[in-house]
Amino acid sequence: MKNLICLQKNVLLSICFLLSAPLFCSYNAGVKAEWNTAKTILMHTPGDELFCGILHPDAALFEGPFDMYAAINDLKNYITILKQNDIDVILIEDILLEGTINENGSKKEGQALDDLINLAKHSLTYTMPSEWSLTEREEQEEYLDSVLKKSHPKSLLKIIFEKPTIDLKYSPERNTRFIAKYESAPLFNLHFCRDQQITTDKGVVLGKMNSIQRNLEVDIMEFVFNKLGATPIYRVTGKGRLEGGDFIPAGDFALLGQGLRTNEEGVRQLLENNVFDFPEIAIVKDPFQHQDQMHLDTYFNIIGNGLALVDTIRRETGFVTRGNVTRKIRPSVDVYQKRSCGAYECTQKDVDFFDYIEKQKGFKIIDIQDSEQLNYGCNFLCIGDRKIVAVQGVSETYEQRLLNAGVDLQTVDFRNLTKSYGGPHCTTQVLKRTSY
Repeated sequence: MKNLICLQKNVLLSICFLLSAPLFCSYNAGVKAEWNTAKTILMHTPGDELFCGILHPDAALFEGPFDMYAAINDLKNYITILKQNDIDVILIEDILLEGTINENGSKKEGQALDDLINLAKHSLTYTMPSEWSLTEREEQEEYLDSVLKKSHPKSLLKIIFEKPTIDLKYSPERNTRFIAKYESAPLFNLHFCRDQQITTDKGVVLGKMNSIQRNLEVDIMEFVFNKLGATPIYRVTGKGRLEGGDFIPAGDFALLGQGLRTNEEGVRQLLENNVFDFPEIAIVKDPFQHQDQMHLDTYFNIIGNGLALVDTIRRETGFVTRGNVTRKIRPSVDVYQKRSCGAYECTQKDVDFFDYIEKQKGFKIIDIQDSEQLNYGCNFLCIGDRKIVAVQGVSETYEQRLLNAGVDLQTVDFRNLTKSYGGPHCTTQVLKRTSY
């Protein structure tokens, strides 16, 4: 990465699905600091798309088996807590359906429905034997269009979330001519709304997922943000990777993790494409790169202005073993300062993470045990200065230690939802805090 990156005005990438006009007013998304009071949060309550995932959790990127219905209930209870704190929770499914259903529950014809049909068409696939003629294939394309046009908007949502493939063959019997094999590639992880994008002090930036199972999620989020009126200012491309759990805004600087899920190319694209106004960006380089600590927010998180929490194992200066992984674990930081021309210049290289956050930035750090990190003790959501919503039952002493440190703490039962490999921070995309 070049030390000095002269920025040009960012040109927006063309989006996959063009909406005629947003049904919502233009939405000024932006977050300056993690501790500013949360006002608007984007979330998704999962449904049937979880079912296939619980049949083989590893293949779905889950931590282990869990009760799907209890997990959905965990998330609904969390949303209730957020609303009780005067936070506007916007659901992906509500945005997708906006303008497509009449008051009596019937589908509403119009541009919003046409756009939803177009999105669903990218998620529904008819496959046909290679020997079928072009005429036969065109016939099925027309048939697919007719199916979508007749579908209720809620059925279109199931198509979008479950991504079905219909493998067609002619029937040997005299019936409706066809038989089919039905497959799906559901969006098991869409409820982790932190991951597909980041919200900087300038707006929404779409990422690129590290796992192929999650690629389509970013396209859906692009559709959602455009319909919401919060047009993304950039989308990571090519070999770049960016996931939202690696980004933490902190007032006059921001932390951007580079490790298992966000790579150097993704970081380079952000620094080159005018997506930040922060005077300083600190690239937190993770040498450990382990699934249990896949993002920055899984081992470090901000509680309030000048107060943060970290898994104490990250202070180790030597090699650490977890499972079959043995690597150094203590992060380092590359610091980039924004110059008058708008470019970010690397002013410090390979600074010790704790020297940077504690000595240079003056943060007090609360250490938790590695066992508490594994129980999602780092993955809380800061909804105000020293006010957080955390996972219930991290340890016998976790909650009291935070209370003793002056933290306003609320807890949520996530015992099932965490088995899909995430916590309260992972399931939220904060679009607006009080400074905006």
